[in-house]
Amino acid sequence: MIKQYTKKDGKNYYTVHIYLGKDEITGKDRYTTRRGFKTKKEALLCEAKIKTEIATNGLLNTEVTTFKEIYELWYEGYQHTIKESTLLVNQHIFDLLLAKLENMQLKKLTLPYCQKIINNYSKKFSLAVLKKIKIYGSMILDYAVKMKVIYSNPMKDVLLPKPKDDITSDDKDKYYSKEELKQFLELVESEQDIKLTAMFRLLAYTGIRKGELQALNWDDIDFTNNMITVNKTLALNTEKKVVVQTPKSKSSIRSISIDEQTANILKRWKLKQRERFLMIGTRIKKHQPCFTEEVTNSYLYLNFMNANLKRICKKNEFKLIKVHGFRHTHCSLLFESGFTIQEVQDRLGHSDLKTTMSIYAHVTEKHRDNMADKFAKFMAL
Repeated sequence: MIKQYTKKDGKNYYTVHIYLGKDEITGKDRYTTRRGFKTKKEALLCEAKIKTEIATNGLLNTEVTTFKEIYELWYEGYQHTIKESTLLVNQHIFDLLLAKLENMQLKKLTLPYCQKIINNYSKKFSLAVLKKIKIYGSMILDYAVKMKVIYSNPMKDVLLPKPKDDITSDDKDKYYSKEELKQFLELVESEQDIKLTAMFRLLAYTGIRKGELQALNWDDIDFTNNMITVNKTLALNTEKKVVVQTPKSKSSIRSISIDEQTANILKRWKLKQRERFLMIGTRIKKHQPCFTEEVTNSYLYLNFMNANLKRICKKNEFKLIKVHGFRHTHCSLLFESGFTIQEVQDRLGHSDLKTTMSIYAHVTEKHRDNMADKFAKFMAL
């Protein structure tokens, strides 16, 4: 049924009142109303669209009406499908979605409204954050479609901004060169802290992730064959407590060979750790972690490596990279020393070849820039 009505401004508008049939649970008649159409033609088109959707997909669920309600239903199931650390990391994205959509009526949610959310957030956040907002917003609204709360998902079709070329950043700031890495490790050794020396040596010479490093037990190190088994990592749970969990992906479970010098540094630290425990009366565990707080023998706080890296670089006025930059450095130097893409991917436990290839591209570009000089030197022989 279509009716005309007049607003206070004196203009005429149309309203659509549609019978939806009987509710299967209550047996009561159900109706829906749409208002604000400027012409009768617009109202007729809306009526036809709603009737077609009902005929195709059936009646919508009216028990859930707001974004927050569908989010809570979705979250209840989703939280059991991922690690607690991932849930904690993504909570920021969920908060951003709720900030804009919490009380939004789902049937009123449109593509322009979703696009406006992305456009507004693009002024504050990176493209990576915007992608996550779109991904998780779509997951939640897909769930709403499955629950027959809405007919379609408007978040799927939002456009993300074009990536900006970051002219201020330099790839050199993300890595250490071979010479810089040697200099940094010398600075660490000057600290005369064998634990720090062992930890930074492992970062530099294995490409191990920070969480994987801090989760290592002595059981994981085979000194006979100089191999390290990576099968766990440290992370924060939703209560922000340090916990041991499985690595980032299946490919992250791997064995890494270590050189003789690295093995000797670890042996020295293992002996020193036992001496310190005996001196202060700390009980050694059956599966003793390699790196712990000495008094409590508990895992180190997750920011331990970051804090010491910053302190050493600041003290010596040395170039600062992120802790994860040691992993990139190791990857880069592996390529420079002649290892294949597959060998590097296996050693670092990259599940996505794109990650390995981005660093490979960085190395090959550097080699390409030196091609002219190398050729000229060859011709001069």
